[in-house]
Amino acid sequence: MELGRFTKTLQECSCERDYLFYWFLNSGTLDSIPDEIERGSGYLRELARATELASMDKDQKLKFESEMINELDRRYQMRQERKEGREEGLEEGMEKGREEGAREKAVSIAEEMINNGISIEIVAKCTGLTVAEVQALKVTSA
Repeated sequence: MELGRFTKTLQECSCERDYLFYWFLNSGTLDSIPDEIERGSGYLRELARATELASMDKDQKLKFESEMINELDRRYQMRQERKEGREEGLEEGMEKGREEGAREKAVSIAEEMINNGISIEIVAKCTGLTVAEVQALKVTSA
């Protein structure tokens, strides 16, 4: 196919090859990438964006690169914040699990002490439970 013989308008293009030839012939005169090409396959869209970037003057390229760097920085910051949030949540969950495990062990020891006739005050002092918690255990184990 010779590009010089390609005369279709954008509306007449019916396949990716047509859009590709259309872009090659008209990209220098267009203000933006047509929607039909923007919605096209990955390679056609990427080609259009690459040629659009290549046609920028020095100031436009500097502005574009600055915006890209800012966007990449923003995305990196968001990933870091999500990572830190997950780590913090994991640590809180592990701490809560340790606390719950320690409490379950204290309750188990308290029940055993109550069953062996040890006074409520001594059980509370030895297990770290409150007197009211030990009394509640004594009622439920009786």
